[in-house]
Amino acid sequence: MPFWQAFAEFVLGDTGRVPEAYQGSAILIFCIGSALMGLVAVVLDWVLYAVKGRSVFDLSYGGRFSTGVRLVLLWGLGAGIGGFLGSAASILQVTRAACIGVGVGWPLVLPRLIDSFTKEQLQQPVDD
Repeated sequence: MPFWQAFAEFVLGDTGRVPEAYQGSAILIFCIGSALMGLVAVVLDWVLYAVKGRSVFDLSYGGRFSTGVRLVLLWGLGAGIGGFLGSAASILQVTRAACIGVGVGWPLVLPRLIDSFTKEQLQQPVDD
């Protein structure tokens, strides 16, 4: 079974799993699926930001179109890398539900983690 056929079956099929007939890397399919799901989630958030002026993920897409496109692509790429690492380390199951979880969870959780780290560093007293 070719890669793209297995990918389409994974994303759109009934089982939500990589087909057994596919002999290639299930992790690669999961990685690309996570990137696609992250891309879709951030594109929908960008549309909400353009229409309502607020972002579910607390992201700022900038004033220029190119800035927004770059941000959307990078968040999608980050979700793909997160999916790759999670599935390669056997932390995540290679299912469509986990793929959607990584795609939506990446832009939802990472900004909050970054904010908590920066707030923690700002609140630490400076030793002289």
